[in-house]
Amino acid sequence: MLATVSFAKVQYFETEEGSDRARLLAGEIIHAISQHATDRFTSLASELLPFVFLAKHDGEEHVRKTFEETWDEHVAGSRSVALYLSEILALCNAHLESRQWAIKHTAAKAIADTVLSITSAVGSEKLDKATADKIWPVLDRALSGKSWDGKEVVLEAFVRFVERGEAWWEEDGKTARVKELEKVAVREAKRKEGANEKVVKPALELLKSHLGNA
Repeated sequence: MLATVSFAKVQYFETEEGSDRARLLAGEIIHAISQHATDRFTSLASELLPFVFLAKHDGEEHVRKTFEETWDEHVAGSRSVALYLSEILALCNAHLESRQWAIKHTAAKAIADTVLSITSAVGSEKLDKATADKIWPVLDRALSGKSWDGKEVVLEAFVRFVERGEAWWEEDGKTARVKELEKVAVREAKRKEGANEKVVKPALELLKSHLGNA
């Protein structure tokens, strides 16, 4: 079973020629395991679900839907994202520098959804310091680089991170964090000839207000 899972991951992440077909094949393999070997799928959940979560943000519709179906069949609510947060972050971080734009953008969108999901769960609207500390380095990498179609969701996640992660960046003696976040907000606001400014404005205003009162 592990060999089959490894084969599916190679198809998804490493196949460059005919990559759409290879990623779809990976989705079909994982979905077949989830349907016909449910107990094994469950026993490998910490290995499989982070992969499925990332891949359900694929830009190719058929690939995305295959992984979405698998995710929906095995996950109830957004708390599962928090449960596998470390594994999801590690997997996404590993593929943010992929040579394939499709993989790189999928990883970035998965990071964005991670932030949006864990801050949408009832009772978990605010990010605690430890969680924010885990997320920020990976979210920062997802934000870096030029603009691309769909990056808006990553900007929205950045704004949510700033709004819900105040306990982390307002921590005593951590003014450097606020300045780092402000620098990212200013940089992203200038992209696309300033078209992103409206998206990041709430975060920028919050950070500037804090620095003004510091």
